[in-house]
Amino acid sequence: KNKGFAWIVFKAEDGLKAALDKNGSELKGFKLVVERARQGPAENSKGKGKGKGKAKGKGKGKGKGELEVFVSNLAYETTQEDLRGIFDKCGRIERLHMPSKGDKPCMGFAWLTFSEKRSMDTALDLHQETFGGRRIKVEK
Repeated sequence: KNKGFAWIVFKAEDGLKAALDKNGSELKGFKLVVERARQGPAENSKGKGKGKGKAKGKGKGKGKGELEVFVSNLAYETTQEDLRGIFDKCGRIERLHMPSKGDKPCMGFAWLTFSEKRSMDTALDLHQETFGGRRIKVEK
């Protein structure tokens, strides 16, 4: 069953550009949101190497994913403001990405990136807490 989102890896830059040109167009009654994924080391990172390893973020550098948590089992009515209401108490949120579909503000999951490890650890402590009438999962 289609969840309404996808990550696509292009072999050539022209394929990526063609996909980005589709941003805002409509497909089967749904507005397409096409954006370049945010990957790689944090802007202020001083990591070494060319980043072509297969470890996917398991090194010691401070990549963007290092301070990111994945939150799932959210109610489809959850808004970004609702989510910030619970996770702002953990610390400063650098980025919140919560995919939506149609008229629902949430597809049931979100990614939050914190500015500090301590904030991320506090967020992980909310695993299995009740939020919006559901037990949420908060995972690294």
